Amino acid sequence: MVYHENDSGVVNDNVKVCVRARGLLGSNEVGRNTCLTALPSQNAIMINAKPDPKLFAFDYVADEHTTQEQLFDSVARPLVDSFIGGYNACIFAYGQTGSGKSYTIMGGGDVNQSDQNGLIPRTFQHLFTTLNNNQSSSINNSYEDDSNDNNNNEEDNRLQSYKCTLSFLEIYNEQIMDLFVDTSPNLSIREDIKKGIYVEGLREIEITDTQTAMELLEIGIANRHVAETAMNSNSSRSHSVLTINLESTVCIKQTKDGLTKNKYSRLSLIDLAGSERQKSTEAAGTRLKEAGSINKSLSCLGNVIRSLVDLANGKPRHVQYRDSKLTFLLKRAKNIRNMAIVNEEASGSDCRSTVATVRDENTPFGSVALTFVGARGIGVAATPKDGAGTTLSEVAL
Repeated sequence: MVYHENDSGVVNDNVKVCVRARGLLGSNEVGRNTCLTALPSQNAIMINAKPDPKLFAFDYVADEHTTQEQLFDSVARPLVDSFIGGYNACIFAYGQTGSGKSYTIMGGGDVNQSDQNGLIPRTFQHLFTTLNNNQSSSINNSYEDDSNDNNNNEEDNRLQSYKCTLSFLEIYNEQIMDLFVDTSPNLSIREDIKKGIYVEGLREIEITDTQTAMELLEIGIANRHVAETAMNSNSSRSHSVLTINLESTVCIKQTKDGLTKNKYSRLSLIDLAGSERQKSTEAAGTRLKEAGSINKSLSCLGNVIRSLVDLANGKPRHVQYRDSKLTFLLKRAKNIRNMAIVNEEASGSDCRSTVATVRDENTPFGSVALTFVGARGIGVAATPKDGAGTTLSEVAL
């Protein structure tokens, strides 16, 4: 795993993990036992497994009382600020179907209900508020007296101008589709020495304010593949990747004319389709094919993360990025700051699935969750709180 050294010379871990536990919802869940208990004050979760419950710590833990605003401020805002400062960043939500991933990333209900807005709408609002404030501050200070020549060589980094573009795609049955187009062809991923990893033919639309960005988001959401299953009435049948590209021009010297430099940064917000068990979702036909594609790509993601962990621990590994469109596209996330949000249901019916799948690294959910946990040695995920030396095979998210 890659580390980044900040200006102070301190090495920061590039991947952090948040667990968000969804409470019991609906009359059919009232009175059911819970398989996990979130403990936000300790940034830990308690797995109510028999015979012995287990306690694990994460970078951040949210429960059903954590508001959308609180989650954004704690988890996403630091990465958005880092993105504005010129660093690349990635936030993705992962979990079983129906665990609340889309609610976390997109929000729920009417987009005008600001308290229900997810990470993406809040990112738009914070991004443009910050950029416009920074630019206004630069304009107000642009004619200040620069008679102090001692400061001429110091960095100023005042924002002079910026340009934001937005793209939105989905990976459906291993096909990449542009969500800004009603009927999108299957797009191809390319790798270029100068451009890096990119999607050929994907539209990038300039955005200048929150309202424009939200209108585009609504278009994309309407074009995404969703369907009803036995576990989720509005199940995402694809992975979605929303990417904001920022080009900013900043003043780097405190002189009247000023010397400038351009910064380029990228922020991706990813809503991964939920892993599924056919028995639970009762999928058949098209739904079964979709589930197979989802599970395969998530399994590939787990394999890639595991290989990266091994490499970081000095073990020789070939990372199979090209095994799926998802992992090939996320290859560009290996050198940037990442936040993984693992969404979990607390209902008793999912406890066996939660524990069993993580114990079995061959299942899609377990493959990804297990590698998050296994990477903790390099600052990624869960640590046993009891100091009992819990092995990876005993860990449950």
